[in-house]
Amino acid sequence: MLAAEAGVEEAIAGLDLARARRIPDLRLDVAFRRLEESHEEAFDVGIGITLPIFDHGRGRMVEARARIEESEERRHATRQDLQRQVLAAYGRLERALSNARLIREEVLPRRESARNAAEARLESGDIGVPEAAAARIDHYGARIEYLAALREVMEGWAELFPYLPR
Repeated sequence: MLAAEAGVEEAIAGLDLARARRIPDLRLDVAFRRLEESHEEAFDVGIGITLPIFDHGRGRMVEARARIEESEERRHATRQDLQRQVLAAYGRLERALSNARLIREEVLPRRESARNAAEARLESGDIGVPEAAAARIDHYGARIEYLAALREVMEGWAELFPYLPR
């Protein structure tokens, strides 16, 4: 966005330059020289004025205005693109937060209670070690799933961070 803003400012400066070139250019030339044959010193003074007679700089003005319009359109397109990117990043962050919350509040408690029940049944001899191990594996799998969801949340924040106001 900063580059697009700078492009607009540059185009406006180009218009100012085109306006300045429409003003006649007054020039004063002063030269000192030494004549070798007669060993005399001489000063030359000249005055010059550049007059934009034929086009009055209209072509430059039209070109400068076109550049301003183009850079403003580019700035507008850049702003819209950045807004789309921010909204998409925000949507991904919301989904990641929702997923992490769902795992933490619903999946983890159910898997933990299933593991606890399986361990109690193992102690009572109701089930064997493989069934209790399967419940533990499911519980640890849910914890790993929760950590992966937290990673997605952090990635979402990292993606959104450059757009946050400072």
